[in-house]
Amino acid sequence: MPWFLDKPQSIGIQLFKSDLDYEPLLGYSYARQSDGGIISYGRSLGLFSQLSLSYNRSRLDDRRSAYNFEGELIEQRFQLDNSSLRPVYLYESRDSRTEPTRGMRFSASFEYAGGFLGGDSYFYRPEVGFSWFKPVNAQQMRMVLATNVEAGWVEPFDGRELSFLESYYLGGETSVRGFRFRSIWARDKDGKTRYDELGFPLGGNKFLQLNLEYHFLLSGPFRVLLFADGGAVYAEDQSVDLGGLRMSAGAELRIFVPVFGAPLRFIYASNLDELEDDSFESFQFSIGATF
Repeated sequence: MPWFLDKPQSIGIQLFKSDLDYEPLLGYSYARQSDGGIISYGRSLGLFSQLSLSYNRSRLDDRRSAYNFEGELIEQRFQLDNSSLRPVYLYESRDSRTEPTRGMRFSASFEYAGGFLGGDSYFYRPEVGFSWFKPVNAQQMRMVLATNVEAGWVEPFDGRELSFLESYYLGGETSVRGFRFRSIWARDKDGKTRYDELGFPLGGNKFLQLNLEYHFLLSGPFRVLLFADGGAVYAEDQSVDLGGLRMSAGAELRIFVPVFGAPLRFIYASNLDELEDDSFESFQFSIGATF
């Protein structure tokens, strides 16, 4: 156990410089360059529980661009200093972080940015997540049933404006499989894309994500699973509505590779309720796990 001073506690320091660049739709470009550091302290509360507190100080350069219907280039840019505190409670009893067969994981966090901490971003962001793995007895083959639920809410305060990259978007191999990264945005009750004042797809200040998996544990490093995913983001003037979930289903082959310390993933997904402006990929490749 990585204890500090022979007590059930840990101290961590991270320095980072990262670039994010993606296109959720043809002609729409989003990018973030960030650098900074994180200092964290964690304390074990028992066999499976722990509490941690981290302080994040970073510089963010967020940009997005698109061409409107008249062919004019629209660009928006936020250059922000971010200063935030994030306490996290974690209960973790899974038998493996990469290839679990039993146990559960529950997390609850609350990020507070700005205010007395300074910086340009002023928001609070509570998030929760719960996943559960249950072995299924069988004569010839080991099987596992897995479920996952995640939800979050972000809200600016003191009259500040959120950067577009702080709003919620879903989609990708760790979210609703098949949909491209951050290509699930807010839609109206008729399923049509909502746009902000500049003509970009509108992100949400709330999100809900549901995942269900049934695993078949084959011999050696192989695992095949069937899955069904659902998720949605909701704008500030919308309430959470399960009827608005974007849903996909399919199958996945995972091959655990020790050199990566995580499984290779080959994903086939089907869009269960195709809508206009969907950005969907039937075949995806990734490393890791959805939850």
